[in-house]
Amino acid sequence: MLKPQIDEETFQKWIDAMTQFGLTTNQAKVYVAIRYLGTTTVSPVANFSSVRREDVYRILPKLNEMGLIERTLETPSRFRAVPLETVLPELLRVKREESERKLSDLETIAEDLLNKSESISTQIDEENHGLLSVLPHSISPEKSSEMVKRTEKELISFSNARRYTQFFSARPGYLEETSPRNINHRVIFAEVSDELLPIIDKISKNMFSLGNTVEIKVYNDAPEPCFYLISDRREALLDASENGDEKQLILWTDNKKIIDLLLQHFEKHWTTSDTLTFS
Repeated sequence: MLKPQIDEETFQKWIDAMTQFGLTTNQAKVYVAIRYLGTTTVSPVANFSSVRREDVYRILPKLNEMGLIERTLETPSRFRAVPLETVLPELLRVKREESERKLSDLETIAEDLLNKSESISTQIDEENHGLLSVLPHSISPEKSSEMVKRTEKELISFSNARRYTQFFSARPGYLEETSPRNINHRVIFAEVSDELLPIIDKISKNMFSLGNTVEIKVYNDAPEPCFYLISDRREALLDASENGDEKQLILWTDNKKIIDLLLQHFEKHWTTSDTLTFS
């Protein structure tokens, strides 16, 4: 239950605002809870924010590192929020630097692609070059569906948990009717909220019942700017949009070099992510 001094609508507005500055949903909930509680300990924060105590313990050092909260030296430690007039300019600076880095990365990729296009001979090496296609945002779910159907051995996904569950929820019977059999499905979610756990549990059990191996992990650091789906290490769908912004471009590729880079990114995060467990 939320405290009397803040209603659900106001609380959600705070969460929505803080996530725009790069916080995850749970990080925003914990920060807003501390703002409203004043100097406080872990238990009140967990009760106020509806975030599990173990998650609160993991989030607090990150918020402290980001300069959003301060921690006392007593035992048990208490926490208080840094004033907004101090926090917001720093968050803006970080977001500005992230945007500049992202733009710089895109410029580098664009320059590299242009250089490759100039050096490609008429005898195209399909294995190394392949295609890189721009897709309308609206057909991204159907492209994902086609890739899943074509999968023979392995399906890899770095995904947003909410969009992942929405995909399957919007397609009743999809797994039973069209899901491939006997594949290894590995997923990393950038974040998982408690209300999505039963849905994810049901999806994974359905896939497992069809003879598939399902492994799910959660990446608890800052949100990633890009989500992707890789089928049999032969094709990939990339979504670099923020919050599903329809103005952003969706990319499909069977370019081996691009897929190899995505696989390196996935394996790096796989080793440092936490295995998702269902109570």
